[in-house]
Amino acid sequence: MEVGFGPGAAIQYASEGASEGFVAGIDYSETMMQTARKRNAAAIRAGRVELKHGDVSDLPYPDEFFEKAFAIHSIMFWPKPVDCLQELRRVLKPNGLLAITIVPKGRRPDLPTDLGTIYDSNEVAAMLSEAGFQDVRVEVFSEPVKFRPDCVLGVKK
Repeated sequence: MEVGFGPGAAIQYASEGASEGFVAGIDYSETMMQTARKRNAAAIRAGRVELKHGDVSDLPYPDEFFEKAFAIHSIMFWPKPVDCLQELRRVLKPNGLLAITIVPKGRRPDLPTDLGTIYDSNEVAAMLSEAGFQDVRVEVFSEPVKFRPDCVLGVKK
């Protein structure tokens, strides 16, 4: 499951790589919902992708439903990130993996401050721990790309 799927590119990539099951996404923006639905129309028709309009603070899925969840550059928009991470933990199965990618504070000084809260990786790792995730770690993307992200990972035990 992806939270904040935007135009649906990562949903498309994940669904192409999923050998079984399906990929779900939730996004707060109706505009992104329309764009992602167009991009993933064939996978939606085939039952491999499900996209829903909603908020990460109240996910429309039952407890322990997903094996993996991820959010790419969207935690900065969550008003109460620890509460949202606890909600994500709720829908993950035991040993489920959560991955949160960010461009850490200081790495992109040109980011507008009105976009949301820009965190550093240690702050996000602390939030995952506070939300109940274990085996929390930060992986740094070492390739020389313009927006070099970090990925904070945690496991629901």
